[in-house]
Amino acid sequence: MKDEGDSSMKLQQQQLSLHEKGLSRVIPPEVLEQLKAYLGVLPIHIRVIVILLLECGLRVSELCALPLDCLMRDAAGNWLLRCASSKTRSERTIPLSPDTAAMIQEQQQTLMQGKQGVMGLLFTDSKGRPVSSRIFMKQLNRLAIEKDLRDVTGTVWQFQAPQFRSTFVTHMIEQQVPIEVIQQYIGAQTLGIALRAHIRLLANASINQYLYYLHLSRE
Repeated sequence: MKDEGDSSMKLQQQQLSLHEKGLSRVIPPEVLEQLKAYLGVLPIHIRVIVILLLECGLRVSELCALPLDCLMRDAAGNWLLRCASSKTRSERTIPLSPDTAAMIQEQQQTLMQGKQGVMGLLFTDSKGRPVSSRIFMKQLNRLAIEKDLRDVTGTVWQFQAPQFRSTFVTHMIEQQVPIEVIQQYIGAQTLGIALRAHIRLLANASINQYLYYLHLSRE
């Protein structure tokens, strides 16, 4: 009979294989916990992008292109984020928590008080230059190395832009949100593409969750 150690080793090898093939696109819970713990050391505009990625499921490129006046309210007074889809080329609105809306308002005020606001974008660096996906990912992966953010296999995590959107979708699936609602929320073009992505995400997530369970059981 195979023991737990053999099972753990096989799962770790499978996870590492997924990393090498670029298929492990869900950020495991232990890495998310570490990332959230170190958000305070990131520049404020990078920190806000991370929080919005985790809450809204937008693409990194869509967040980097958000206009300065991206906030609005519906008839009931609920906060909404106005954004343009880079795939469907249409505009949509995404519900926001009051805390996240307040964070965006603070970012807006900071930009409007300085020279950065002239770009008309919500996210610019200290010199007023637009923040690109490349710059954002470089900041995160520098943080991962400096703060030693590791998954349960002991590997320093390498952040990739699609991982945040995939992690968001996986979380919604775990909360039993209907596929059609997820498709509309994230601005996916077709249900078929969304379904294939969800099946792959669930397979990857199950590996990460089991490894995480084994890690906790040994503490």
